[in-house]
Formats: sequence, C-alpha cells, structure tokens
Amino acid sequence: MSTIQHFVYVVTGEGALRRSAEAAVSAFSLRCQRPAIRLRLVCDRVAAAELGASATTWLEREFDELVVIDTAAGSPRATNRRVKLSLRRQITGDFVYVDSDFLFVRPPDASLDRVEHVGAVRDFPDGDLSNGQLPSYLREVCESAGWPYPPPNYWNSGFVVWRDTPRAHALANRWSELYEIARELTDDRDQPAFAIADLEHALVESLPWQYNAPVNANAKFARGAIAWHYWTSLRDHGPQARSVMDAMTDHMLCDAGSVSAVYRRALTTRYPWIDSRGFMSYVAAGAYRSAVGELPRALRRFIRAQY
Repeated sequence: MSTIQHFVYVVTGEGALRRSAEAAVSAFSLRCQRPAIRLRLVCDRVAAAELGASATTWLEREFDELVVIDTAAGSPRATNRRVKLSLRRQITGDFVYVDSDFLFVRPPDASLDRVEHVGAVRDFPDGDLSNGQLPSYLREVCESAGWPYPPPNYWNSGFVVWRDTPRAHALANRWSELYEIARELTDDRDQPAFAIADLEHALVESLPWQYNAPVNANAKFARGAIAWHYWTSLRDHGPQARSVMDAMTDHMLCDAGSVSAVYRRALTTRYPWIDSRGFMSYVAAGAYRSAVGELPRALRRFIRAQY
C-alpha cells in the first residue's frame, strides 16, 4: 500500500457545483479505500464564489481543505489548466494530482512510493494498452511549435505523482512554459506540453495502467483497475449510457446517503456502467473469464446493481 497521503483535485470556473460534486465522489471513493488520506480541493476565485454561495455539506465532509488560487484570465479550459499546472509551485510536500472523473475501486499500492520525482500513466486514447496511439492533432502541434515528433512517451496528465524535489519542480515549470507557448495550437490541452517537457528532462516514470483504466474505451479494463477514468474524449456506449460516476454525482448533489450504496454495488460488480447496452459490451469484450460460465452470475450482479 502506498504511503503517499496527500491527493489534490482542481475545480475552476462557472458551473463548479456539479464538477465539485464529481470531485467529491472521487474523493469519497479514495477515502473509502484509504481512510487516513488527506484530500485537498483547489479552486479559482470564480469557482470558490459559486461554491461559497451554495449550501453544500458534502464539500466539507469529503475534503480536508479548500484552497483558492489566483490565475490569469483566459478561457475556462485555460484557467483550469493554469491552476493545475501551478500546483507543484503552490503545494509543499509530495502529492498526487487527480482529475475529478476518477473513481477508485482499489487502494493505491506501493508503486506510487517507487516514483523518484514524477510518475504518470501512458495515454491510450484508443483503449489498447499494448499499443498506445498518439492523438491525431499532435503531429500538427509539434510541427507548428517546432517540437520533436513523435515524443517517445505520451502521458495522461489526469493522475500524476509529484515529489517535492528540485527536478520535479523544474519539470513542472517547463511544462507550464511550454503550455503557454502552444496552448492556442492545442486548444488549451496540456498533455502535448507535458510530453515535450518530459522529453527535455527525461524524468517521468511510468505507472501501471491500473491507475488510469480507460473504461470508456473498453469496460473490460474495469476488473483489474485501481481507478476507473471516465475519459470524456473517448467513445461512450451510446446515448443511453450512464456511468456509476454519474449516478454517484447525482446522489452527492442531493446529499443522499445512497452514494455509499451505489459505490458498494459497483465494487461488487466491477462494472462501470449502469445501462444494459453497456453491460452486454462488457461481457462481449471478455471482462468475464468465460461468457458462458460467468453470464448467469454476471446477470445476477447486474440486476442487483441497478441504481
């Protein structure tokens, strides 16, 4: 089990109430797996004002601290990225940054402790863990910015271990510089700059895919995961699909005790969606060892897990 105790989430801009509820769901799932963990929510002033005006009890319940950071004006996505990229400068000590769309289904393990400076999971936008696929826009971004292409590693920046070391600080500062140079080329995406910063510093260590299971691409990854990452950039299971994260966030916004019940059922089924169409793709994808042998048990679990 990992000894890193500090995990950090970021919520910015207007419409912060639902995003902060989603972050609270992620924090809740992490606390269920690691009760002694320290959880911090970092906001810009716009989000902080909206959250301060709302009568939420779950915000204080799920997070140990709320921190407000000033940032330069920009688009909603740019504001979010600037706050995210400033965390290593703002926070003392080791921490893990986590996107709000993660749901933890197992406790973080000792692989986090082996990170010397910075750790992340390789990005797999096609959901194929054996063959990472670079995003289609990356070549044009690199050519326009004068960056090498292809970078040897392309990291997902949704789950990053940050040690409080001079080399980690140097990489974080360079990441921020490169982001500002190319943010208009990348539509304010931060991962291209992260890849090039690591190319220059050769510092990011690879974490197991289980910390960033791409359940949107293929629900079979749910069974072996530590954290389900509901990547919004990936294909979903159709217009009727609804995730466990969606259901838990709805309950969190209502301050309903059923958040725990939804979570417990997800842990039992190891199934990240709550629609039958997604369930059949889950079985067809090989999430169960044998579709014939396991299907009756799977169906019983699925029926119990209707939210």
